Amino acid sequence: MLINNLNKVISREDIVNQSSLKDDTKNRTIDMHISNIRYKINDNSKEPKYIKSIWGIGYKFFYDN
Repeated sequence: MLINNLNKVISREDIVNQSSLKDDTKNRTIDMHISNIRYKINDNSKEPKYIKSIWGIGYKFFYDN
């Protein structure tokens, strides 16, 4: 979902709605999934190269050539 919406902010709610996660999923669950993805792609959350946290909204996947 993040890659399909490159450079666009995706809310946690949108991530839940477009996934197989249950409706009662907490924001921390999404945060942990994003953390696991960052670990796998070697993206530092303090200085993100690919996935940027947008405080209070969600996440943005970006890529600069």
